[in-house]
Amino acid sequence: MTAEGARTALMLVLRVSASVSFAVLLVLTTPWHALLSALRSLRLPGIAVSLLSLCYRYLLLLVRAVPDLFMARRSRTLASLPLRREAAFISRSAGLVFVRSLDLADGVHLAMLSRGWDRDGEGPGRAARAAAGSDPRGREADGGPALPLFEGGPAGDAEPAFELSGVSYSYPGGEPALEVERLAIPRGRCTVLLGPNGSGKSTLLKLLDGLIFPQTGAVAAFGAAVTERGLDDGRTRRAFRGRVGFVFQDADVQCFSPTVREELAFGPRQMGFDEAETARRVGAALAALRIEAIADRYPYRLSGGEKKRVALASVLTMDLEAFLLDEPTANLDPATEGILIDILAGLAAHGKTIVAATQDLLLARHIGEFAVVLGPARRPLFAGPVEIALGDASLLERAGLAHAHRLPHPRAAADFLHSHYREEDKR
Repeated sequence: MTAEGARTALMLVLRVSASVSFAVLLVLTTPWHALLSALRSLRLPGIAVSLLSLCYRYLLLLVRAVPDLFMARRSRTLASLPLRREAAFISRSAGLVFVRSLDLADGVHLAMLSRGWDRDGEGPGRAARAAAGSDPRGREADGGPALPLFEGGPAGDAEPAFELSGVSYSYPGGEPALEVERLAIPRGRCTVLLGPNGSGKSTLLKLLDGLIFPQTGAVAAFGAAVTERGLDDGRTRRAFRGRVGFVFQDADVQCFSPTVREELAFGPRQMGFDEAETARRVGAALAALRIEAIADRYPYRLSGGEKKRVALASVLTMDLEAFLLDEPTANLDPATEGILIDILAGLAAHGKTIVAATQDLLLARHIGEFAVVLGPARRPLFAGPVEIALGDASLLERAGLAHAHRLPHPRAAADFLHSHYREEDKR
């Protein structure tokens, strides 16, 4: 080795060390959203900034998952394991974390697609804004006056919002996930999907949102076929995403932006609204869900209920025509659940189409007008008015939604028959 070669190698090592040290110092001392904003201001390609944001979030979620994994194991450990078995456990745990990261990546990708992310890199066009019924200034497409967020004209129900005909969908392993001979979901009303775990509720919602596609049969939304080939066209995709929104059951996959405020702004920006209109929509959603205090916090540091509020708000900012919600009240405290019910009632009152998957029969009675009951065989058992479904004890038992208690229910807390509303006992 020559002296010149040694100096060159030393300089290379010092440069790499200095670069890594400065990068780590920058990340530790600068809020992540501020760092991403700085990179955008330096005109770094948008796809590179998005990848950095998602990679950072994946790392944080995985770092949180590992301690939980070992804590759960420690809670069931009675004695220390031999070295070989300990090494085997660690290797299997590493594989489990990797599989979790793949599932998380798939979920985040679907969440981005459902809110209008353009995978082809095309800028959002006017088609999405026209489909949403407004232009970037927040005015009606026909030149009418601006409307506040979460309002709209009543939708006529001459045609269904969604139709399924001869639909069959199976998991990659071949296990049937859902079979629907024929189903029409009314427009401008609130439909509840009722069914036990594994009955196909989430699968049905993803089919309606064009996130997955059936092996056989056809799905239509607002009179137009929802196909993989059709949504590959940028204009068609933006028009569809400008009308239909999806709130995932797992808020972790839906909250993928560096801050809550950025999360709520993602959808309006994809729809092509300017910054002033985007800020107005974000402010209205923050106020509606009462999350102004956490607007600049990292979503991954929020509680489960706070994440759920953020996930719902991220779709409400888009002011769509149809809202698909997967277990919207999961992990919510009674107060937050009451806020959600009020918001859904307000959306329904303004003619929005709502499809909510739930196992909560009381929630279904409060918000639902139309019900679709799915059974353990992953097929619809009933489609019709919600009161008829909830009044049929045999139907609910066959669907796995009701059972006889060995012990009677105790008196409700504070005389509330339901956690949100004080009601008269009609029995």
